[in-house]
Amino acid sequence: MDAQNTIIGQPRGTRAIEFGIGIRSPGYNIFVLGETGTGRITAIRRFLRHKTLDRSIPPDWVYVHNFATPHRPRAIRFAAGAGGAFKAEMDALLVCLREDLPKAFENESYRDEVEKIRLRFEDRQSEVFTTVQQKAQAQGYTILRTAAGLDIAPLVDGQVMTPEMFQQLPAERQRAIDKETQALNAELEDAYYQIRLFETDTRAGIDALNRQVAETTLAHTFAHLRQQYQAEKEVLTYLEELYKDILDNVADFLPNEEHEGELDLRRYTVNLLVDNSQTSGVPVIFEANPTYPNLFGRIEYEMIYGAMTTHFTNIKAGSLHAANGGYLVLNVRDLLQYETSWEALKRALKEQEIRLQSPGTFDGGSQVLAKSLDPEAIPLSTKIILLGSPRLYYALYETDEDFGELFKVKADFNSDMPRNDENELEYARFIASRCQEEGLCHFDRSSVAKVIEYGSRLSAHQDKLTTRFGLVTDIVREASYWATLRGADMVTAEDVKKAIDEQVYRANEVEERIQEQFDENIIMVTTEGSVVGQVNGLSVLDMGDYAFGQPSRITAQTYMGEEGVVNIDREVEMAGPL
Repeated sequence: MDAQNTIIGQPRGTRAIEFGIGIRSPGYNIFVLGETGTGRITAIRRFLRHKTLDRSIPPDWVYVHNFATPHRPRAIRFAAGAGGAFKAEMDALLVCLREDLPKAFENESYRDEVEKIRLRFEDRQSEVFTTVQQKAQAQGYTILRTAAGLDIAPLVDGQVMTPEMFQQLPAERQRAIDKETQALNAELEDAYYQIRLFETDTRAGIDALNRQVAETTLAHTFAHLRQQYQAEKEVLTYLEELYKDILDNVADFLPNEEHEGELDLRRYTVNLLVDNSQTSGVPVIFEANPTYPNLFGRIEYEMIYGAMTTHFTNIKAGSLHAANGGYLVLNVRDLLQYETSWEALKRALKEQEIRLQSPGTFDGGSQVLAKSLDPEAIPLSTKIILLGSPRLYYALYETDEDFGELFKVKADFNSDMPRNDENELEYARFIASRCQEEGLCHFDRSSVAKVIEYGSRLSAHQDKLTTRFGLVTDIVREASYWATLRGADMVTAEDVKKAIDEQVYRANEVEERIQEQFDENIIMVTTEGSVVGQVNGLSVLDMGDYAFGQPSRITAQTYMGEEGVVNIDREVEMAGPL
């Protein structure tokens, strides 16, 4: 028999889920009501995957450095699988930046060009100083190099005039020397200014040469990238900003003994946040532990020199990222344990975006960090499916004003279904599915009939079958075990009966102890005759995984009442005008 891919015995719930996954309007998320053990999770997982195999695969998402505002990493969308290809292209670029670009500054032609620029600067510098020196010598002065820099000093018989000699000169001659010295110092300052201009021109020349070398080295790589992503406007914008940043910081790639070691090129890396290259159909994600980081992702921090810091490559995806474009299934009881997660999820559904925030900020707090990030939000197109009990559904509907607007589809799962030929056939398909998926022994006709009978017993109604398929699955597994134990490759009705009996035996010790007390007259029940104010009744003891009945005495206190008709409502004082 073929395995089944439908939700058994839940036509109303199935119809609601089909409607919920079909409608794409905002707010039509799904809440699946049902008691634990009805097989909701397994059934929904199989149903969604079967229904969405032909749907288009959602896109990849990457985070890259934002050169304009570094604390806000940029999110870029790619077709499924293209995000990984882009990351590979950027990794190849990093190899070029680490290896090829530094080598380009080590060849002889580059060094010769740099040397020419420096010699030209030295020649111009020497020419300026020579002109000032010659003019000073013609007037009887020289240029001295001191700790404070260059200075003009008068000469006497070819020797520098000492302060003592200067003091012995007539006042008029001293004033003349001071005036001539000031004029020459002014020319020396002009020379300094010209040299600074020459230095600026020289640095600009070397920078232009470095830029030209970098452009030549990277020309082929970036031509390929521009051609590869010519249809992706956002990617082209990023590539141009990256290219400009490399050229603006080309000095980082020059051979420098002071900066030996690995270049820090993390700003040029790509953080592949969501990779759907191996995804078939749309993703169906079940999050068992819906904490805020598990749902929305996290930003990891590093301790560097005693301060907390981070980088956009430390951004990690959450379940919402993985399920974007598909379905995210959550147990509402688990979700409500984390108030931050519940409030953030509602906000994301209302704003239709996934916004990842640093620790201490998503709940309104303020955590002081040396460096934090505010990544660009990613558009959200995930359908949320919550699983919970009817009690939780109605409690949320009454107390949470956002709940009804965000979860407009209610899928009600019943705990039983009619016992008819169609549903008995679905039971058989369900057993076949469990055997195929878990590698169990297959069931013959008699064993299938016995499991169907067991399902009817669990529903406590001969015309109904239970939909608590967790319990049915346990019997299927245990019956397969007992069949394997006796060396058979096919499960029979006896194996199913053995599984049921063993299950009862493991759980009914309390029942047997109580029965012993009846047998030994420790607990006595009168079964003959009549007694005023006493009657025998049947009480049910529920031990969680096992329930059984036992006879109990019910005693009523009686006394003679007053004559006449008694109004019970008046006597108990629970009637009258409100």
